[in-house]
Amino acid sequence: MSTPASLPHLVVVGNGMAAVRLLELLTSQPTRSFRISVFGAEPVAGYNRVHLSSLLAGDKSPEQIHTHPASWYAERGITLHQGDAVVHILPDHSSPDAHQQGGSLRTASGHTDRWDRLVLATGADAIMPPLPGIGLGNVVSFRSLRDVEAMLAAAQQHRHAVVIGGGVLGLEAAWGLKQRGMDVTVVHMAATLMERLVDATAGTMIADHLDRHGIRCLTDTQASALHGDGRVQGVALTSGETLPADLVVVAVGIRPHTALAADCGLNVGRGVLVDGHLRTSHPGIFALGECVEFDGQTFGLVRPLYDMATVLAEVLHDGTPAPFTVAAQSTVLKIPSLAVFCGGEAAPDEDHPERRPLVHHQPDEGIYKKVVLHAGRVLSAVLIGETGNSSQLSHWIASGSDVGHLCERSVLHGAVEATSGEMIICQCAALTRDSLQAAIRDQGLTTVPQLTTATRAGATCGQCVPQLARLLDETLGRDSSAEIAALEQRTHAMRRGFTWWHRVHSTLMSLLLLTGLALHFPHSPFNLVGIEWSADLHEWSGLAVSVGFLVFIALTLIYQRRWSWSLDSVAMFAFVPLIVASGLVFWWPELIPHQFAAVRSTAWVALAHMAFAVLVTCYLLHHLSHAPFVWWKKRRAMRPLSIRSGPEQKSFSPNSLTPAGRPAFRIRSAFFDRGCANEHH
Repeated sequence: MSTPASLPHLVVVGNGMAAVRLLELLTSQPTRSFRISVFGAEPVAGYNRVHLSSLLAGDKSPEQIHTHPASWYAERGITLHQGDAVVHILPDHSSPDAHQQGGSLRTASGHTDRWDRLVLATGADAIMPPLPGIGLGNVVSFRSLRDVEAMLAAAQQHRHAVVIGGGVLGLEAAWGLKQRGMDVTVVHMAATLMERLVDATAGTMIADHLDRHGIRCLTDTQASALHGDGRVQGVALTSGETLPADLVVVAVGIRPHTALAADCGLNVGRGVLVDGHLRTSHPGIFALGECVEFDGQTFGLVRPLYDMATVLAEVLHDGTPAPFTVAAQSTVLKIPSLAVFCGGEAAPDEDHPERRPLVHHQPDEGIYKKVVLHAGRVLSAVLIGETGNSSQLSHWIASGSDVGHLCERSVLHGAVEATSGEMIICQCAALTRDSLQAAIRDQGLTTVPQLTTATRAGATCGQCVPQLARLLDETLGRDSSAEIAALEQRTHAMRRGFTWWHRVHSTLMSLLLLTGLALHFPHSPFNLVGIEWSADLHEWSGLAVSVGFLVFIALTLIYQRRWSWSLDSVAMFAFVPLIVASGLVFWWPELIPHQFAAVRSTAWVALAHMAFAVLVTCYLLHHLSHAPFVWWKKRRAMRPLSIRSGPEQKSFSPNSLTPAGRPAFRIRSAFFDRGCANEHH
């Protein structure tokens, strides 16, 4: 698509999610008001940063998070400059009409350009604490695709990871690295994880859950220094402990990127100061996204960023939109095996005389619900384990109406079905129940992917996809309870199948062990433990030695990046000298004396070697037999959701294949967790 050169030139500095949303809105209009150019510091086009944690954990592929390829910009007549950051902006001050003031810019590559309107969407930078050694190699933040690529590279080569920061991003990074086979420790300076969003009880539940999954959480302590020689090797704590660390992820917060704005003379505070229509102190420059400060607040969640883009798109089209307002925000922890929702005011003061907390706690079931009411209005909500009524609570928080009696029933006696058309289903895109139902009816939508394409509901974080499925069923009058029952039946059938597979495998292991002992012995007959061994079977010993060395090679390949001083590792590699010695004895018997313990030494060495070779072969086969289960599980996680919920809410975790809230089926093997599972990510 070509854009007339005579149109005013709009330059967007930044290519993050807020900038891309603005571009979507600007180019969706039937007529164009601007020529548009975009300058992005990253060498890639638009991608979904919300799913970086899913990419790190292996639940999504790089292709799935790249939402706007370079061709998308070209098709809409947008000039895209990738990997070329703007380093200087020079506004003009000569025009008598303040609203016609433009300016020029210069990029890192030396490219210069003129602009008539400019939008700053420079985002935020990760806060890197001034610790000794913070500049060592393999010390990264968790902000960009480049950070995730660095973490994945480290996970392939190293073993120990330390995450500094126990907030949402830090815990998601820890979970992802654990799924990649690393030993992970979270270091958090506060006494409770996610202390800005949850209370001590909820924070303890989160820490216990992570500990059960092999992630160590250290609270009430902080890093004092990073040690290493070129690359980080350890983290010293204020408690006196030093943690081994081949990778350190710093996730202690973000700081709006304001250097470019301050350099060109704009008013800045913690962020770039804007008014309700996203105008800065220069009439031709606007700002949106994480770099913005509005009404004393800065922003890091998707919902306010998209709201800013909606307001600014109308302003740039010479419209008069309602000014930007800060809507009630909610946070979801993206760890598949742990459902956590936090909404409303963070850590409200519960000692206020008009505030009343409602708590429902079932420790054995992993369920915790807490809602704080203020004069009947929902002030804040924390849900762990069961988050089915999160949209209803978000609606009550935003509406500010007196729903104390309904809220008590919701928290203590289960979810209250939402019927209000103004209830927001998709928090990221701020799409209400009424608007989604209208789209379903008017456009004839029948599936969740169709609804997502038409409305963008579920396109950002995906947390609302089950609700979208239920809304489709309700709007179209469908009942999918039979489909859910079929899914449960297939899941149970898979488990029964694996149970029988392991029983058969155990029998095979026993047979292999009994027959394997007869495969390897010296060239001449000999008497051992009262049995006369025949040399006729010696011809099979070559196969036995080959099997032993192949097993050793397989173990080396698996453990080259996953070694630890565990029972599995030590027990296997303790027999390496025996394997080598028995192979040498088979081909060169004269290397070892023939007298040892009253029998030929080669007999003992050969038999010990063969027994170990068979045992380790069976051990490998046993754990590799889980590979089909991992493959099937990952396929379920990667496929778009097609299961439509019926009247009764049912949700499934891809990592557990069990209804939410019930204990997940887990393979309890250190060897499998460290080795084979990671080969299937």
